[in-house]
Amino acid sequence: MRITGKLDYLEMPTGNGSLNATKSFYARVFDWSFVDYGPTYSAFSEGLDGGFDADREATAKPLPVLYAAKLEETLAAVTEAGGTIVKPIFAFPGGRRFHFTDLRATNLRSGATSSLPRSDVSKVDRVGSMTMMKRVQYDSH
Repeated sequence: MRITGKLDYLEMPTGNGSLNATKSFYARVFDWSFVDYGPTYSAFSEGLDGGFDADREATAKPLPVLYAAKLEETLAAVTEAGGTIVKPIFAFPGGRRFHFTDLRATNLRSGATSSLPRSDVSKVDRVGSMTMMKRVQYDSH
């Protein structure tokens, strides 16, 4: 069951060109299976859902995903709390999302999940949502 504010998805970078090697490693060691979404992204559903991103623009750090029940309310809460909307709500394979930064310029994304086939972006409408967070840097202590 998805609960607002709880870890829901983990996206891990693989580096450019290493997606097949990464998939092979996890398949051999842990018997994981994958669903590919284009040449640079492959999702897994092994305990916690997640995916490997081999896109050149992908961050070098994992991207944890926190669930939120309503995308529009999450967007409003980000704005009201002083966050900046970097990319308004848009459809992506599996739902809808938006990109934003928090007060410390931490890049975040919020997206909606859907029970529709992941390739049918045109039919996505109001569904549950998730907040995806990526730390750009941490303060030194």
